[in-house]
Amino acid sequence: MNTLPTPFQPATPAIIVGHSTTASAPPLGLGEPLTLMGGDRLGPGGIAFDLGHDWQRDFVDAVADACDDLLAAERPWFRMPAMALVGRVGCGRNHAVRMLASAAGVTHVILNLSDPVIAMNVSASGEINEALWVSPVVTAMAATRCANPAVTVVGAEYNADAAMALVAMVDPMLGRAWREDRIATSVDLGEVSWFIQCSDPSNLPAPLLDRLQIVPMRETNVVPDTTIALSLLVEVLADLGIARNDPAVVWHDIVGRIDWRGFTTAAKAYADLRSAVIQAQYDFATRRHATADFDPY
Repeated sequence: MNTLPTPFQPATPAIIVGHSTTASAPPLGLGEPLTLMGGDRLGPGGIAFDLGHDWQRDFVDAVADACDDLLAAERPWFRMPAMALVGRVGCGRNHAVRMLASAAGVTHVILNLSDPVIAMNVSASGEINEALWVSPVVTAMAATRCANPAVTVVGAEYNADAAMALVAMVDPMLGRAWREDRIATSVDLGEVSWFIQCSDPSNLPAPLLDRLQIVPMRETNVVPDTTIALSLLVEVLADLGIARNDPAVVWHDIVGRIDWRGFTTAAKAYADLRSAVIQAQYDFATRRHATADFDPY
């Protein structure tokens, strides 16, 4: 019996990111191949199109340029040059990177250098053996088996020591051998996409700033029935684990629960939408319960 041949499927690239500095194998599975993701989404109609952030044209253009460069270099996975996302608090920098990671199919990680424990951990790694544990970036890579996550860094402009330690992580050459002393492992961070938030580039140490592409992020007033409001709602639903077609989530009902007067930043809109969705879920469950308990006899 003749059978149709199986359609050709290109292999998914992968790399080994962990190399032990001792005779033992790297822990956390870092000595096994981790996947390089996003290569099937680089072309037209892919990542930059799915991102849909028309209100942040500089950011979208930077993503499109990076995808074009990867295709030209025949590197079939997603990676962007390290960037400083410059804008006011609440303008939607974290939202933009989260949506980018979703569009690219890579893991999103937050490295919060405002947390003194995390900042000390990053500052100590690779210098002296005082790191408490593995950095959040490497932990996420091991847990998700993704070799090229997108990392949002917050608080770098307020912690000079930790910001200087970032140089060894984001540098294209130094990042290939980031030392995790607590697990005696050298980790390749060379395929990680770094997005460092700051309000003013001059707040970052010069050695770090020299390695970053500056991308301005606009502060936009979020109003109902706009693409940015819908994008924020999609993020809220994903964070709450609620399906987009959930019967309790009705767009006009959700936005009608929010006071849109005044200037609404992306951060405030996210918080308001999250509260509205949770309340809508509660109201829907209450009505359904009341209907189920109704007995006309």
